[in-house]
Amino acid sequence: IQRALSADDVVALRGDWSRPSADISAFLQRRGSVAVPFNQIYGPGSPDGEVLSPLLTRDAVLQTLSHAKGTEQ
Repeated sequence: IQRALSADDVVALRGDWSRPSADISAFLQRRGSVAVPFNQIYGPGSPDGEVLSPLLTRDAVLQTLSHAKGTEQ
């Protein structure tokens, strides 16, 4: 997972909701979520993003990354 998220064509972003944030609240609401953790992957193969389950698995993350990159086989 670390290697996949450290790839040159991946940009990982993290929102810190340890303090109230109107921007993060609005971001989550637009996506129909009101809780964290919230994980969404964007890419050429998924321009609108794919929301991942809060309970992440290695396979789900790697498969979604591959799909978002447009390289899923």
